[in-house]
Amino acid sequence: MTGDYGATNASTSYTAYCTPDANHTVNGSTSQVSATWSMSKADGYITLSASSGSVGCNGTATFTVSSHHGGSLSCTSSDDTKATCSVSGTTVTVTGVAEGSATLTVTSGATTNYNVASATYTATTGACASWRSRGVFANGASHCQANCPSRCQDSFSASVWSCVASRSVAPSEPSLADGGYCWCFEGEQ
Repeated sequence: MTGDYGATNASTSYTAYCTPDANHTVNGSTSQVSATWSMSKADGYITLSASSGSVGCNGTATFTVSSHHGGSLSCTSSDDTKATCSVSGTTVTVTGVAEGSATLTVTSGATTNYNVASATYTATTGACASWRSRGVFANGASHCQANCPSRCQDSFSASVWSCVASRSVAPSEPSLADGGYCWCFEGEQ
């Protein structure tokens, strides 16, 4: 037998040739015969280290591609206003954009022998901070930091508050010499 009788690549045409001898004929003939054949691509595969996870607003989280058929990896989000994703090597980085959920689709591209394959990951972004108010304390930033949590709680009756004392304020705001501004956040900071 000559020609191609072992295949390595899908979607490639192969031809094998056989010349029978007097003891082994094909339909009574010893003339050379050929067979042309090819193989189809196999189904691609991809496995993720997790199928869902949480990320903080404006924060990042990662998961990995545990296994795949060797295609180029990419990631897309069903809602870029909630979460985005990027791939480096086999690590997928999720960035939280706004509170809510998005389905991330991680894809391993087609190769010579495998079709494209995808797997999904549900990313849930936590609550984002929102500027609700500022309190001005004449005793300066240290007084603000010590009293900010109760001031925020009393002012808005919210269940989750955090705050930060800062000397910088929005450009449209007047500035005090002592810098005693207290910014209140609702949710995560």
